[in-house]
Amino acid sequence: MPEADTGGHAQHLPPHRAGDGLAEEPLELALDGGRRSRERRARRQGDDRQQRRVEHRAVDRVDDPVQHPLDGDHLGRQGSSGQELDGDQRDEDPPSGGPDQGQAAAHEGAEPARGPAARPRGDLERERVRWLDPAAHRVTPSRRGPSARPVSFSRDRPPSGPVGLAWRWLADPVGKDSGDAVVDRTIRRAVDAACVDVCRGRAPDLPRSVDVGGELVRAVRFHRIAPLAHVALRDARPDLAALLREDRDHALNQHVRVTASLAAIASTLAGTPWLVVKGPVLSESLHPVAGLRSYNDLDVLVAPADVRHAGERLLDSGWHVLATSDDLLNGEVAGELELGRAGGAVVDLHWSLVLSETLRGRFNAPTSELIERSVPLMVGPVEVRTLDPVDTLVHLCHHAALSGAVRLLHLLDVDQAARRVDDWDEVVRRARSWGAGPQVWLVLGRAERVLGTPVPSDLGRRLGLSRNFGRLMAAVDSVLPVPAVRREASWPRLVARAARPSASATAWTAMRNAFLGALNRARRAPTAAAVGPAGRRDVATWFAEVERVSRRPAAQQ
Repeated sequence: MPEADTGGHAQHLPPHRAGDGLAEEPLELALDGGRRSRERRARRQGDDRQQRRVEHRAVDRVDDPVQHPLDGDHLGRQGSSGQELDGDQRDEDPPSGGPDQGQAAAHEGAEPARGPAARPRGDLERERVRWLDPAAHRVTPSRRGPSARPVSFSRDRPPSGPVGLAWRWLADPVGKDSGDAVVDRTIRRAVDAACVDVCRGRAPDLPRSVDVGGELVRAVRFHRIAPLAHVALRDARPDLAALLREDRDHALNQHVRVTASLAAIASTLAGTPWLVVKGPVLSESLHPVAGLRSYNDLDVLVAPADVRHAGERLLDSGWHVLATSDDLLNGEVAGELELGRAGGAVVDLHWSLVLSETLRGRFNAPTSELIERSVPLMVGPVEVRTLDPVDTLVHLCHHAALSGAVRLLHLLDVDQAARRVDDWDEVVRRARSWGAGPQVWLVLGRAERVLGTPVPSDLGRRLGLSRNFGRLMAAVDSVLPVPAVRREASWPRLVARAARPSASATAWTAMRNAFLGALNRARRAPTAAAVGPAGRRDVATWFAEVERVSRRPAAQQ
């Protein structure tokens, strides 16, 4: 066999067959093929890098695109000029094609401008450009997830996974546009916080970027703090304060009217012991801005033995009866007589602070003792007598609970009254003697949670109530806090009116009352015949019934 000179070493070559003159050509072709493959791969890598830069510049043209989580590794990290570069091109110069040129081409769907060495794109490369849809203002990821299906993350279709759960949690449950629902919730929460700030004497911080006027007016009027909100907003937000000027004027005029009526009543009832409760007394002595508390009538309390004398003197002085005979004689003896006079305030003449005979079977508020413990107070130019601080607190809690305790004005009254109490043992004693322990703890607890009212930590135990009762009240308030309530019919109101010494009894009574209320609403209400005000004979009958009932022992009443 022939030998080749290999520097002194013999090398054996394979035999040369006939017709196989190109025995070494396959090796050259293989080398050529490998070189061409490497060149094609390098060109593809360069094209991919260029394409990623073009895609990223096109994304920058879209306002706030939504990037899918799987695209984090696809785009790499940013270079010094802000475009996305892969690992080999970070902090290098951008491609020769200007950014404006490449971006415009990507938006038009045409081939983006490239440097001099650019070559026509293939179908796959054109498909990679279509992942951007600037017209729809959304980005569809070019990569595929584990399921090998395209994953769409657009603004008009909620995503899946944890992000989808958050999306559905924020969406409006009744199908309302999610953006509108978020804005509505933001406004409501801002207004809720502003209402609490008004009651706590702080300047409300309301957003200026959205219109909160309508919701603010609705909230403060429901909670009956509109005049106070006008004062709180007058300097910081005069535009919102102007919406409540009418409420301020009405409250001020009403207080002036009641003060004038007080002067007339003081002259008429001279020599008869009588008290003023709620209304003007709270406006003058407890409200943060004297004279601007919202109230509608004047409550006057006299002893049961004096109700006939006081009523007849008022009727003889020009007051007339507003109550109907059904109000006075409906199978129960009402605790008040409603009177009115032209140009004057409406007067409720009470012989008991518990208005119905049914409630007087549960609560005992002896009028004679309240009058004996009363204290003097100046309301305008008139000196009157009113409940002492402890009786005031117990009565306000009792009244608020029976009204539902869902208005911030009631909680504000209780908060201010509680801050004037020094002897909480006396509060416990009188609350238990009234039978109003649950009502006192419920309302004070709400005031503490909303307004920070100082309340002894062991008050519930001292009132003889269970821990579960306090937990139930706190749970109800956490689900629907009082500042968020905008209507009477609500679970906090239902539970407050059903308050009993135990949590189970309270829950049972609330469910029963809810069922009975729904049943009554489902029934067709009979057409009520027009009934005029009660006559003097009806009033005389009511006087006699009051005297008869008041002579009974408290347990029988």
